[in-house]
Amino acid sequence: MEKRSNGFTLVELVIVIAILGIVGGLMSRLMFFSANQNSRISQEIEATQDANLTVQYVVAEVHRHDAAGRIQFVTVDSTAYLQIYDPDTAFIIENNPYSYQWMRITNQQIDDEWCDVLEVAFGTSSNDYENSSTTWYPIVESKYIEDIVFDKQTTQNIDGVDVLKYFDVSVRYRVSASLTETIVTTILLRSDI
Repeated sequence: MEKRSNGFTLVELVIVIAILGIVGGLMSRLMFFSANQNSRISQEIEATQDANLTVQYVVAEVHRHDAAGRIQFVTVDSTAYLQIYDPDTAFIIENNPYSYQWMRITNQQIDDEWCDVLEVAFGTSSNDYENSSTTWYPIVESKYIEDIVFDKQTTQNIDGVDVLKYFDVSVRYRVSASLTETIVTTILLRSDI
């Protein structure tokens, strides 16, 4: 019996096709895993950046106008406002000078998820934040931020006036479906006037 040496048998072709199928399946799973990993890492980076931006904005604004008696907390209808009063370096918004800036946290729906949003407004008198015509500007809108809290309001008596000494800014954010992290920054205020 003579052997054929020019060609492949059906069994050899089936084996090659099976091996290619297994290798192709493994490669597609590897590519799918890699794409999911990249997406997860991108989400973690975006969430961390949003939380850091929130804290950095509050710290920068407080330190820019930091002096005794200029920063205080006001609470109206269970909403806490961080109020900054600065007559020396007025806030200029759309060519209008303002002496007051307020920050508040509101709970809003973003992409079908409820999250806290840091907003800011400006005014010329200490109660403009209650005015319905006051425009509130969102500073950080992120579907990853779950909670922003101004906490530990400690005061110091200076010349018979209780003045805010320091407070914490806490931002809790969702890194993944099962993991949240918190950034806490303590802002120490100057005691000179």
